[in-house]
Amino acid sequence: MSARGATLLALFLSLAPPASAQDGPAPSGDQRRALAEIEKALASISRQDYAGALAAASGSIEAHPENPRALNLKAFALNRMGRYDESLAASEGSLGFKADNPEALRQVAFSRFCLGDSGEAELQAGRAIQLDPRNAESWGLRAIARRA
Repeated sequence: MSARGATLLALFLSLAPPASAQDGPAPSGDQRRALAEIEKALASISRQDYAGALAAASGSIEAHPENPRALNLKAFALNRMGRYDESLAASEGSLGFKADNPEALRQVAFSRFCLGDSGEAELQAGRAIQLDPRNAESWGLRAIARRA
């Protein structure tokens, strides 16, 4: 990664974690546990405890495997830990459940950028912009990828 890319990467890392808005109701049992683990993951992220966030997101996925929100949080934590290949797998898993998921697309774009594929990063960030044009992170990520 170039010096300019590293600077732009640092700027992107200062952006916010995935939104905490609930994707849908959690009726009972495993889904309640999954939501509790998501809240733990968000709390860990706010403390910059990415290992804790990864553990909580993984617990949420264990409780409710078809959980794009938890997969997004797992991808975010893995990206922050520098585990880009694993983050990419989590993001792509999230997209398998919800293909029009701008957060997963942002995580894919970030992972691709860090893995040296700025063209694919730009493409995925552009897809995220199409789905959520008011999200500044998507625009910033696309700009970072273009300048790399």
